[in-house]
Amino acid sequence: MTMVMNDEVLVQEYDDMTSDDQDLYDQITDMFGEKWTHEQTLNFMGELDDYGITQRDQLEDAFMYVTDTQYTPDGAKAEFAEYWFTDVMCNNTYDDVVVDWTATFDYALRFDMSVIEFDGDFYFFNNNF
Repeated sequence: MTMVMNDEVLVQEYDDMTSDDQDLYDQITDMFGEKWTHEQTLNFMGELDDYGITQRDQLEDAFMYVTDTQYTPDGAKAEFAEYWFTDVMCNNTYDDVVVDWTATFDYALRFDMSVIEFDGDFYFFNNNF
């Protein structure tokens, strides 16, 4: 049997959170979760907690990029690696060579970045926040 939560239960759950958890919940909703249900937002908070992101400012500092479901995990890593090296690092030397961006992520970025696959999207976070 599936329990359907009513608005009063959702409000009570939110009110029972610590102020830090409420701030994080609100920031998640502002940044990417307006389409998510209350339960999905709480689940995403749990995913973030696994990476040590438990406060609003940590989320703001750590968040780097999000891409959608058109990719496999390797495709998402490749898109992020290309974005990181060409847009963030402003390194355009790759125009004349073919780069395996998935291998680039696995070699150069995997220790500094975490990837969360959630609700069909891939979220990239800097581990050094």
